[in-house]
Amino acid sequence: MIKLLLNMCLILFIVGCVSNPSEDESNANAFENKYEIIVVDGYITKSIVKDSSGQIAIENMANPGRYYFDYEPLYPIFTQGGFFVDTNQSFDLNMSSHIDGNSVITPITTIIKDDLELQNMILYSIPELNFDSLYQDYMKNNNLNVTKLSQLFYSFLNDSKSSNKIKEYLKSQNNDLDSLSTFIAKSKEIIENNANSNIKSDLLSVIEVLENYNSDVHDIEVSLSSIKKSIQKSKKLSEEEVPEKLEKEKFEEKRKNNLNTIKETLVFKNLKISNRIKEYVASSKENLDLEIDNEMYEKNNLNNIIEEHNNEEEKLNNLKIKYQEILQVRNSTKEDYEKYKSYYQPAKTESVQKSKVVSYEEDKKVTDVLETEINCSWWDGLC
Repeated sequence: MIKLLLNMCLILFIVGCVSNPSEDESNANAFENKYEIIVVDGYITKSIVKDSSGQIAIENMANPGRYYFDYEPLYPIFTQGGFFVDTNQSFDLNMSSHIDGNSVITPITTIIKDDLELQNMILYSIPELNFDSLYQDYMKNNNLNVTKLSQLFYSFLNDSKSSNKIKEYLKSQNNDLDSLSTFIAKSKEIIENNANSNIKSDLLSVIEVLENYNSDVHDIEVSLSSIKKSIQKSKKLSEEEVPEKLEKEKFEEKRKNNLNTIKETLVFKNLKISNRIKEYVASSKENLDLEIDNEMYEKNNLNNIIEEHNNEEEKLNNLKIKYQEILQVRNSTKEDYEKYKSYYQPAKTESVQKSKVVSYEEDKKVTDVLETEINCSWWDGLC
């Protein structure tokens, strides 16, 4: 009896564990004739998948990571957040696909967007890949090379500066990549030199795992789980620091603007003072030039007066000399006259005597006139 009961329980347990075929068929029929989108970085569940018209896709929870649009989606298609199916860890990146008809969204499609040059340079730099592999479900195809590339691009999506640098390098003439391994090495160098310091070590850890990883693609998320968790934590801390950093930058900007305003004010005031000084100097120079001109005029007048005085003095001296000469002649004539009166014999004719007298009288008149002129010159024209 007991054995019979145990057999019955075993049968019921087996029946309960077997899935209901009709239920699976019903689930499959619910998404028949709809437009499938697969979100992969490891499969991502509970993501918001939306096309450019705003249409939102519905996830098939029986097959996580697969989403369906009721109507043909308008590209580009965008995803927001979600969780890793393999680890149930949150996924904090937004991804996209820009190529019409592409049904798989990955970090690769997000980096490439619609940049055909970048796409071609990736294929040129990594011969192990081909066009189809870039846009296929590499988890389903168990493609390890594409899986590694996708995880590399996951790292770049976490740091915009490094992402821009790898794009620039791929398109540059310096691009000498010839394999996936050289691409991984170059990615490591770029992250080392450009990544945000808060997450640099974690991004480098992702690359170290990829360098040595040779296992099944479905296990890669487990290998990277702790690193990706650390990346998200570091990014969250950085985001919490952003408001304080922005406030500090705002304060510094305000302080800089205030300093510039003060500087401009000082420059204006200095210019104003400088102009006033120039005006004062110009005015002072003009006044000084006028004073110099006046002094020169006065000096010239004084020189003219001195010159006139010297001329008058010279003239006076000449008159004095002439006067002395005439006076000497006069005295000589007077002496002759007196001598003539005293000693001249009376036999002299009256006419000769008269001529002597006349000569003396004329000399006397001349000397009197000269004396008058001298006195008039000496007394500055009082005559």
